[in-house]
Amino acid sequence: MDASHTAEDVIESYIIDTIQLSASAPTDDGVDGITREKVVHFYQDLQNVIEEIDLINKEVAGITREKGLMMCFFNSWIDLLMDVPVDKSSLS
Repeated sequence: MDASHTAEDVIESYIIDTIQLSASAPTDDGVDGITREKVVHFYQDLQNVIEEIDLINKEVAGITREKGLMMCFFNSWIDLLMDVPVDKSSLS
């Protein structure tokens, strides 16, 4: 598991704990003034950010893959060109 997933799990656990505490609080103010509604909105916003980061990671992976394929193609062409005999009489 990478660091981003570990951080995501920690944050989600904290949010779930806060929601549960807020739901069991005797007043509408929740715990320490944090209402369940605020926590739910924060969680939804956080989910949106996580989805955006996942999309960015996929784009980066695609670009990296494309770059690797282009470099492989370029290197293949270089190898082919290096194998082609050169007529030295045409160079003078």
